[in-house]
Formats: sequence, structure tokens, C-alpha cells
Amino acid sequence: MDNDHLNKELTSERQSLIELATASMQLKADVAQITNEKQTVDEENKRLKAELEKEKAKGKRSMEHLVLLHNDLRYKNLKNERLHDALNETSEKLIKIMEKRNLVEAHLPK
Repeated sequence: MDNDHLNKELTSERQSLIELATASMQLKADVAQITNEKQTVDEENKRLKAELEKEKAKGKRSMEHLVLLHNDLRYKNLKNERLHDALNETSEKLIKIMEKRNLVEAHLPK
């Protein structure tokens, strides 16, 4: 082999090495960019998960509050029913008293 041929082969090998080095640097840059983007996405996911947990807690508190309100309403309805029954009994007693009074007044001399 002559020097000219070896020089061409060496130049070709150098060009291949330069292309490989350039490709390697580009891959490293791509990996760094992807790593940064992944970190950004991970941070956003973490923030969104925290926000979701916060909203779940709010929903749970709201549900507990609704249950308390529902129970309070049931208690007040029962109390109202008892008061209504007591009012009916009192009204019936009052009607009987009025009837007796009317009977007594009817038998009183005028």
C-alpha cells in the first residue's frame, strides 16, 4: 500500500471519528434536555398530586360536613314531629276542656 492510499484511509477514519464524536455530543445534549424535561414533568406531577390530595381532603371534609348537616336535620325533624304531636295532644285537650266548659255553661242558670 502506498502513502497516498493510507492517507486517504486515515482521513476517512478521522472523518468517521469526528462524525461519531459529533453524534455523541448531540446524544449527550439530547439526554441532558430529556433529563431536564423529565425533571420538569416529575415536579409538575408531584405538584398536581399534592393538589389532588388537597382537593380530596376538601371533598372528604365537605362530605363529613354534609353528613353532620344531614344528621342534624334528621334530629330536628324528629324533634319537630314530637313537638307537632305534643301540640296536637294539647289542642285535643284544649278542645275537650272547651267542650266541658260549654257543657257547664249550658247548665248554668242564665
